[in-house]
Amino acid sequence: MTISPHDAHRRINEWLRVRRAIAHGHAKFPEFAELEAVRLKEKIPPIGPPLRLKDAERCLTFFRRLAQLTSAALASHLGVAAPNLRTATNCLDAGSPAARRV
Repeated sequence: MTISPHDAHRRINEWLRVRRAIAHGHAKFPEFAELEAVRLKEKIPPIGPPLRLKDAERCLTFFRRLAQLTSAALASHLGVAAPNLRTATNCLDAGSPAARRV
């Protein structure tokens, strides 16, 4: 599936609105098409649509794919090999300098 820069921008902003609602303890989540309850046209309670595990998984998949495509495009622009984000180590692995500072 191809996503335009405009669509990517819109989806990032929608997920950030949900993140802000959670972080700031808002009583109501924003409604947008990526949430399963909204897509299925379920009756939305007054406190907003529920956030389900499938929604969180779709969010993670979107951001991971966006990171993969962005890093591949940047690598291509720089003329270097694209990083394999699936095998990249976590910066907080026990042997990393960042983990030693924690």
